[in-house]
Amino acid sequence: MSGTLAILAGALLAGFVQGASGFAFALIATAIWVWLLEPAQLVPLVLICSLTSHLTSLRLLVRDKQASIPFALLAGGAAGVPIGMLLFSRIDVQGFKFAVGLILIFTCTAMLFAARLPALRSGSRRVEGLVGLASGVMGGLGGLSGPVPVVWSTLSRLDKHRQRATVQPLLMMVGMLTLAAHAATGGIGRDTLGLAALSAPLVVASSWAGKKAFDRMPDAAFRQVLLGLLLLTGLGLIGPALFG
Repeated sequence: MSGTLAILAGALLAGFVQGASGFAFALIATAIWVWLLEPAQLVPLVLICSLTSHLTSLRLLVRDKQASIPFALLAGGAAGVPIGMLLFSRIDVQGFKFAVGLILIFTCTAMLFAARLPALRSGSRRVEGLVGLASGVMGGLGGLSGPVPVVWSTLSRLDKHRQRATVQPLLMMVGMLTLAAHAATGGIGRDTLGLAALSAPLVVASSWAGKKAFDRMPDAAFRQVLLGLLLLTGLGLIGPALFG
């Protein structure tokens, strides 16, 4: 029972953060659930809940006239998913935890210093394709498709509305492709579906609350708090792998 409560708490927290930022469900949920679930069950659960959270804001993306995404970004994402799935089938639990920790540390460090780095030139199809490819690989590997495109869009100096309208459709596409691959290979069991059904109401409610909180909270303050929490989580994940 305590494990189930921890999973539900992770869904609640991750839904709130993704509702506020447009990404990061997988980062938050994985950091909590990786101690409770094996990767084979963890990844499909993260994908289902993350897509549920994305769907709560789909109406906003459709309504937003900026909701357009470069084709190269989508093509790269689609190409990266099978690569990530291949890697997923070959990693062990400790390696998975260590990789998640490194992703968190890299993402938070890059985002903390992004404002001091030079802006990327927008419109480069090669860069967009590589960003999409990295997102697809990370999505197929562990449902972690968000970090690379979020860092890229931040370095491209996109405003928060344009950033969300560009990145979120990519994350949804990668998530759906990865989830479909898991379903096709029989990787989604009844236990996973049961946990997803329990988590769904909390994900929807917390995602809605996160969006409301983001509208009222200063952008800079929210980002600093969020990145600080993620950085500490990443350090906590790689610590046992290094010293355990």
